Amino acid sequence: MSNTLADFAPGDLAGRKAVVDELTTIRANWKAVRHEIETGEAPKQATDAPKPTEIRLGMSEAQVKAEIQKNQVNLSKLRRKLEDKPGDKKAGAWEADVARLTALINDYRAELVRIQYE
Repeated sequence: MSNTLADFAPGDLAGRKAVVDELTTIRANWKAVRHEIETGEAPKQATDAPKPTEIRLGMSEAQVKAEIQKNQVNLSKLRRKLEDKPGDKKAGAWEADVARLTALINDYRAELVRIQYE
């Protein structure tokens, strides 16, 4: 199948893309089959859930406190990473996560105050 790529005109990117996409799909399927043969189980599908940027409303006081604590732990880990590896290629993403977590913690603290004095 990869030999058919030479049959396309030099500027025919759309025709080549279809063949390359098909090759990529076939290779991914074979990789999944090899993994299943070697391990006896199907490969896990990657689920990149989006990271929350807003607080969840309608939570109890204990749930809000738990969210604050969880986010503070994650924030501490990220800050430590940034201190240990400031030149890492993921440093920009870590800094964005620090800002996101800081905002979430502040919002959860405001929600906690609202719950306590409501």
